Amino acid sequence: LDMGFLQESCDETVGHEFWEAGVYLSPNVLTARQYARPHVVFSDGLYHRVMLEVSYDRACLKRKRKKGGDQLVLPSSAVCITGVFFQLNAPPCLGEERLDDWDPELEIVPVGRHTPEATYLLRDAPRWGDDCVVIFNTDNAKGAAGDKA
Repeated sequence: LDMGFLQESCDETVGHEFWEAGVYLSPNVLTARQYARPHVVFSDGLYHRVMLEVSYDRACLKRKRKKGGDQLVLPSSAVCITGVFFQLNAPPCLGEERLDDWDPELEIVPVGRHTPEATYLLRDAPRWGDDCVVIFNTDNAKGAAGDKA
């Protein structure tokens, strides 16, 4: 997100899983949700998922298939992030891959940036129906909370 583009899956030696090099998208929200790994982010036992909303250039479509849900493969240059969706308290289904904690050392860090520090929840876990506040801190942020960066 910080760099403004999505990295293509293209290198199995670094752990990418793909059948065609490119950025993988799905117009089917259920398929996208399956690929959004449930993740305990705040050491509170609650799993969250994140999905990106994108626009893409249909003329640049490399591949399309129905197997595994609707999947589209495009070059990074043909995809633009238009939104971020957070699914709070979205636990894994039986047999689904998951991440039980967050390790900042596993983050992909853009050149010239530093590894983010872990964030911990300082209050009780939210209950169903509670309001949620998402705080996004960047390395360029200045001043106290509420100040303009």
